[in-house]
Amino acid sequence: MPPRPSPYAERFDFNDAQRIYMPRRELDGALREAVKQALPPGTVFCFNFEEDQAWLQVSKPGKTNEVLSSALRILGREETPPE
Repeated sequence: MPPRPSPYAERFDFNDAQRIYMPRRELDGALREAVKQALPPGTVFCFNFEEDQAWLQVSKPGKTNEVLSSALRILGREETPPE
């Protein structure tokens, strides 16, 4: 079976930090807890919901896509955020 297309999209916002958008249902409590575990020292994350989408952003020097990838691996999910 071919891989599913990724539901994630990216934009760069405040201070050129990466913000990743995903379907609202993807950013559940389990994923937020896994993101906390995956954060590099000295970084924080923020998230919000906009209609049917959610977004996640990690402060620099962290990289949002790397933190999200690690969090998804912690949960055993196979989705891949943008590089």
